[in-house]
Amino acid sequence: MKQQYNLNKILSNIFCLIILLISFIHQALADETLPIGIFSLPGSQIPATLLGFGQFTIDKNQQQFFVQPIYVQGENTSSTAFEFQYVKGLTDRLSFMLALPYAAHFKEDMQTSSGLIDSSIQFEYVAMSKTDKNYLIELSLVGVGTIPTGSASKTPPTGFGSPSVFGGTTLSYIGSMWYTFADIGYRHVIPDKNERAGHSMFYDVGIGRYLFNIGDKGYLFFLLEMNGEKESQSLTFEGVDPDSGGHTLLLTPSLTYATKRFSAQLGSGIPIYQQLKGNQNKDQLSVLLILGWTFNA
Repeated sequence: MKQQYNLNKILSNIFCLIILLISFIHQALADETLPIGIFSLPGSQIPATLLGFGQFTIDKNQQQFFVQPIYVQGENTSSTAFEFQYVKGLTDRLSFMLALPYAAHFKEDMQTSSGLIDSSIQFEYVAMSKTDKNYLIELSLVGVGTIPTGSASKTPPTGFGSPSVFGGTTLSYIGSMWYTFADIGYRHVIPDKNERAGHSMFYDVGIGRYLFNIGDKGYLFFLLEMNGEKESQSLTFEGVDPDSGGHTLLLTPSLTYATKRFSAQLGSGIPIYQQLKGNQNKDQLSVLLILGWTFNA
């Protein structure tokens, strides 16, 4: 209980720190002018979280396509997957995203699986936006629904076996040189025949900085974020699954190269805290690459 209390206290301090950073960076950048740094490219190319959620809002009729290979290494487990994402700006404040992930190779002990993972449809709405020549602050609302295109009967599973819904909110500050964000969300898995995967709470905080231009083509950007997930235990026909649920916190550095129509973000999630219930394999490292193309920019 003491360890859990200390972790909750640390997380509360992190969110307070993000708010203080937003205020501090706002003051520090008050004399900067546009367009320089992050604002030297269109808004659709502003870097975003690597492992968090949301922050995909773009202008009306703009379109983006992303390819995301991801590799996760754990204790007696490994997984290689690809996710394909299509994003469209429905209005200047509302964006739509369709995500189609595929498991190329999942391995747990001596068993392997592959195939479709649960697909998802996401809407993100900018509920509040404040901007001037020096900064942009946005508050967005995110809603996601997943479709059980994966399989819960495979070992390892490639899906929940039932639909799920997700709701969350993001707060971001973007200056010419600095970017910081915080978000929090909750995923509810709909039971299927008295069975379901655990519900999850997600929380992410991050701070990043513009590094330098590369000629007249684009720039490099560094981001450091923390990504947390607290998952409840799963339910089976026999009751609560004792080997499920837990709390994981990742430290995730990434580097982004962005141009007017292309972006590439490479990073790695390193577990700094894992408290898993029962007998579960712990993740040791995740590596993710996001390649993106923007149309109608």
